[in-house]
Amino acid sequence: MKSNIILLLLLLTSIMLKAQSNKSGIINYQRTYYGDTLEFATITEEALLFNETEASYFYVKFIKSFRNPDLKVEATAPRVTQYNNFNNKIIISAIRTPTGYYLVQDDMAAITWRMLNQTKKIQNIDCFGAMAEYRGRVWTVWYAPSIPVSSGPWKLYGLPGMILEAEDLKGLIKYECSSIIIPPSRDLKIGKPTPIKQRNEVPISIKEFATLNEKEIVNAEKLHSRQDKDSGSGRLYQVYDIEIFAFEKNITLKRRQQKLSDIPKK
Repeated sequence: MKSNIILLLLLLTSIMLKAQSNKSGIINYQRTYYGDTLEFATITEEALLFNETEASYFYVKFIKSFRNPDLKVEATAPRVTQYNNFNNKIIISAIRTPTGYYLVQDDMAAITWRMLNQTKKIQNIDCFGAMAEYRGRVWTVWYAPSIPVSSGPWKLYGLPGMILEAEDLKGLIKYECSSIIIPPSRDLKIGKPTPIKQRNEVPISIKEFATLNEKEIVNAEKLHSRQDKDSGSGRLYQVYDIEIFAFEKNITLKRRQQKLSDIPKK
């Protein structure tokens, strides 16, 4: 009886230590992004460095463009594009506009996930499916409970495990886990964004950014319209941000909000 209790305690300790060891590491993703059209796409490598309390999301490198697969992109050092603080529930991002990058602070607002009765293996890890509307898109994701940190690519989080794969309803954006490094082979340096062409030192709110972004989009559209009129081309200004803000329905771009109700009933 005593030996059985000792074995049980050793087993529980082993499980707890394994779960603890899975609470820090690096998840590498490949992102394919069509920019809300099917005419142009880019593939990039990105990475999430995480522990129990915070995470940094990195742009690692450009791979190729679908429109121009031979496009040469100047090599740059990996840079932090987003910082998540799980305790304070804040996200600080470097978000691109027509004139550069803004540092933007956002709340980790609750995402209402609908659990799916589906499973799949990703990198030989058992994952479970979930779906939700978030920031203008409907996301289907696959998360791994064996990595017990509620995080994932971009701003996706809120599930009982790490999100290893995510795709929006129209298949315009997809994150696929390419490799997992757990535990990390070195100490992780989790930091905040320091983007190129940074427009502000102190982060502004997501609402302030939405207003500024709207003005920049409208101004860029007007400028390009004048240039296109002179050159005879009919090009419209394009935005490649993942987030779709409600105000965009009032401008030329007109990116449509995705809804769960768009999904055909079986």
